[in-house]
Amino acid sequence: QSSAFVLCRLCQSGTEHPSLAAMSSLIGQEIAADAPAMVGPKQAVKEATVADLIEDLGQVGDGKCKLDDKDETLSATQTPCSTLENEVGTTFEYGGQKILAETMQSWVTEWEAEADAHRQQELADLMEKSRTEAHGASCLSGGPANRFGTNAHFPLFDRSRHVPILALINPGSGALAGKDILAIAHQMPYYRDRFFNIVNVVTDRRRGGHMDVFRCELNAAKEEAKALGVRPRVISGGGDGTASFALFVIFSALCADDSRADE
Repeated sequence: QSSAFVLCRLCQSGTEHPSLAAMSSLIGQEIAADAPAMVGPKQAVKEATVADLIEDLGQVGDGKCKLDDKDETLSATQTPCSTLENEVGTTFEYGGQKILAETMQSWVTEWEAEADAHRQQELADLMEKSRTEAHGASCLSGGPANRFGTNAHFPLFDRSRHVPILALINPGSGALAGKDILAIAHQMPYYRDRFFNIVNVVTDRRRGGHMDVFRCELNAAKEEAKALGVRPRVISGGGDGTASFALFVIFSALCADDSRADE
């Protein structure tokens, strides 16, 4: 602590290359000034030695500076050892810069990892919110009853043998038949995550929106199909124009976005 305080004092005074003798003397003065708080009234404060100073600086720097035990205490009037002084200064400067650079790099790496994890979690939360909104919208009460009945359901999907599918349904097609199909799908496992309102997908391209959810499920279906040795299927449900509309959505989902390459 004394060594660090002395170095600060010397830097503040504008001294570029303080001699070891001056350092030793100034450390002794600082210790003497703090003596009442550190030692008893009858104890003498020992003058700091060059070895003590080198040991302190060596711990902060690279630890390259060493002195033999026979080195004597230097007073302020003795001639400094220029070679040793330059070695200490250079080692301290290099070691300090090296430690600072390594510490900053460690902080940056840690911060980037935390920021990436936060962004990924934020994206997952946004997509989950979009899924919830889609499921809720298809189950809203009001309007005519579902033409397929209240107990209508799709066949149970067996992931181990059924070909992975996705569906892009136009809810307004077939006199709202698409809306009824989506309502049934969103009440059943697997289908609730793979059947999409095509209008919502094409219009909601915000981060974490319906397009992101569709892209995520499209990639998942592709990997599942690869594991089964088949190709995934995309169902287009609607009028004549919905088929080309579905192709447009698929190409949009597969289009690269360099601004979000990390996601």
